[in-house]
Amino acid sequence: MAQFIKFLFRSVLIAILFCALGCSTGGITGTVIQVTDGDSFHIAAEGKRYEVRLNGIDCPELDQAYGYEATAFAAEYLYQLVEFKIRDMDRYGRYIADVYKDGTWLNRELVEQGLAWHYKQYSDDQRLARSEEAARSAKLGLWAEEDPTPPWEWRRKGGNATRQTGDYPAPSPAFLQWATSNNSEVQNTAFICNSPGASAYHLNHMCRFLQNCSREIYWKTTEMAREKERTLCNYCRRNY
Repeated sequence: MAQFIKFLFRSVLIAILFCALGCSTGGITGTVIQVTDGDSFHIAAEGKRYEVRLNGIDCPELDQAYGYEATAFAAEYLYQLVEFKIRDMDRYGRYIADVYKDGTWLNRELVEQGLAWHYKQYSDDQRLARSEEAARSAKLGLWAEEDPTPPWEWRRKGGNATRQTGDYPAPSPAFLQWATSNNSEVQNTAFICNSPGASAYHLNHMCRFLQNCSREIYWKTTEMAREKERTLCNYCRRNY
């Protein structure tokens, strides 16, 4: 009974929250300001920052085959306007959502490109199921592997990051287009390592210190990096 009451309370709370976030309009328009990996975003909208996890799919982790390809594909949406429709909230406080750009459903697009699994444990959407089957038949993306490991199994087995030199994506064209359209104070790309204790920003993704990063690498601008009290890497200062 106590478990049921807890579930009911959570469901009512989520329903109230979603309506407060504009459920009557069916979606929220915002700008993608950070791509964590293929299925995780931060979106700025209505004066707030939303941490979003794509609904119904699961992309390879960054330490799996095609994890970086999925992230690079998603990063094409960086600094672009998108619409997102919130469906739920996960245990980490992220909004589970469908994301659209000019009518394209990003969740399904990743599955169609062979860069994500249909997350059947949490979704019975037949469109995603058909897209996965088509990508599998065509051996697209991760389906070119002989026996790809689903990310939920990888996480369960405790898969660890094994980042190798040069195996992370370069800045997306969308980011560079956005950066160069701004004034000279913010036109330079900055690379930030998310490892614990990291305090520098880097000017080149081939910086030998950045290549030791064991966590996510975010693409920002030098101005944003300084606002986060990051200081320029000495190696980058001397060489770039």
